[in-house]
Amino acid sequence: MASCSSPRHATDDLSPILTIIYATETGNAQDYAGRVAHHCRRAHYKCRVFDVDKYPLVCMTQVHLDIQCHVADLCQSELVSENIIIYIVSTSGTGKEPRTMTPMWRSLLRSDLPDDFFEDLHYVIFGLGDSSYEKFCWPAKKLSRRLERLGAMAICPCAEGDTQHTLGYVDSHTAC
Repeated sequence: MASCSSPRHATDDLSPILTIIYATETGNAQDYAGRVAHHCRRAHYKCRVFDVDKYPLVCMTQVHLDIQCHVADLCQSELVSENIIIYIVSTSGTGKEPRTMTPMWRSLLRSDLPDDFFEDLHYVIFGLGDSSYEKFCWPAKKLSRRLERLGAMAICPCAEGDTQHTLGYVDSHTAC
């Protein structure tokens, strides 16, 4: 995170809060989210950590009930009011997003969302996966593209963690 711009010191009441949202099947993304939160707090950032299915998105409960989600419902969620989000997304199987991410993903894919929907959102994405699969870190790549199309701004280049790499990561300049 050294190349990322840093918000004000956490003692400043106006300092932004980093929200870390992870999507996982096996717990790897949750582990990384905890590590990131620990390092953020040591650097005096305020942060909150959520499993993607526990994040307060009004739309998610409606998607689970197979009720049509409306833009107004998504606007009532905290997602629209966030300033900085760090997404940590595992890849499940051969390139699918974790099941817990599906409701949020469906909400973000709505065709009636305006192009400037997330104009105030800044984000970082860290994808986790296995490069021996053809769709390596595919959910992280799709999420990055979708957020960008909805007006969000990437703070740093998307990064990918690879279980096959000796150091556990891929150069962020070639990622996402």
